[in-house]
Amino acid sequence: MPRTKTTPALPMPDLVSSLVITGAVRQVEAHPDGSWTITPATGRPVRLTSQADAVEYAQQAATGAPRETDTEETAGCGCVPAAPVAMPAARAAALQQARAIADALGPLGIPTAQRSAVYDEQARRPAVRVAATHGLYALHIPPMGQPLTVTRDGRRNGALGARRVPAVSDDHLALLFLAYLRDRGELN
Repeated sequence: MPRTKTTPALPMPDLVSSLVITGAVRQVEAHPDGSWTITPATGRPVRLTSQADAVEYAQQAATGAPRETDTEETAGCGCVPAAPVAMPAARAAALQQARAIADALGPLGIPTAQRSAVYDEQARRPAVRVAATHGLYALHIPPMGQPLTVTRDGRRNGALGARRVPAVSDDHLALLFLAYLRDRGELN
């Protein structure tokens, strides 16, 4: 006869305090009614409203089995669609401009493996990164009207001779960034 393991009845706070969550978590939130919401970096938020939910979540995490609430397209694959991240319009526009500048660097001779457009958490703004001979250069995209600054390995290194205004094209900024890197002997 197969044995089944039963989870001892623990008060909700004790069970949640003993629950171990692996992987990146965006947020864990306690609610006045005693429930908890866990928001992973990828996937849907999980709301634990009772001890049974916490036990089910713990068992699902331990076995990797999909929860009953998972859809057919994600069940069994071990993955869930990422939750959309709300981004302010100004940040989204700056990130889009960083991508356009990074793309414009391609025809100018910077290979794809050396360039990227990212959101720099430390500087709290989008940036175009170029892995050069002597370090990692980042062209930060500031708010409108501000000068474009360049850092090397996380430290301020200088600025381009331009401000972020609609009249300056992304191709022109890519050329200025390329000239900046060549002036410092970073590119062949």
